[in-house]
Amino acid sequence: MTPPAPISAEDATVEYPLFRESPAMYMAQARETHRPVRVTFEDQPPSVLLDAGDFDALRDTLGLLRDVARGEQDRLAGRVVPHDEARRRILARFAE
Repeated sequence: MTPPAPISAEDATVEYPLFRESPAMYMAQARETHRPVRVTFEDQPPSVLLDAGDFDALRDTLGLLRDVARGEQDRLAGRVVPHDEARRRILARFAE
């Protein structure tokens, strides 16, 4: 059987039966293009295939965004200290 043609940059969605015929090809496509591949199955929500490095980068970015959101919540709630005070506290922790 001839493997299906790689998905194009404009169309990063593949139905599961087609994906199952050549999973290595779609894995290589995700790895080489750094574009997610959505795998659909009947009327279920799609699964997404990502390059592992891209997945790790997304997780890191999400963590940073959560930290920024927490900082903004602290600022809005008045839980802030002047820069000099924060620096003094941090340096005191490292001195212990």
